[in-house]
Amino acid sequence: MASKHAEFEKEYMTWQYKLEKEASDWTKDIIAESLKQGTYQQAINWINSLKPRYDESFPGGSAGAEINYLIEIAEDARQAVLKQALSQKPKE
Repeated sequence: MASKHAEFEKEYMTWQYKLEKEASDWTKDIIAESLKQGTYQQAINWINSLKPRYDESFPGGSAGAEINYLIEIAEDARQAVLKQALSQKPKE
């Protein structure tokens, strides 16, 4: 017997998958755009500028979760660029 909420659960899981895919796509796009900045440091600074800022009025609940979602996408991109920069050989 199917769950009484099967349709809702299916829609919710589809939405969750869509969010995960969008986060991955945005991370890749941010990385690509950041690498157009000239240097790795400029790329990292640019990514940092995309992050929403916390302040004393930081909301909790789902509004706060949205801000954290955006911060984490940018942070994932920053970590990827940093890893790429650190894998470069030092210039002599």
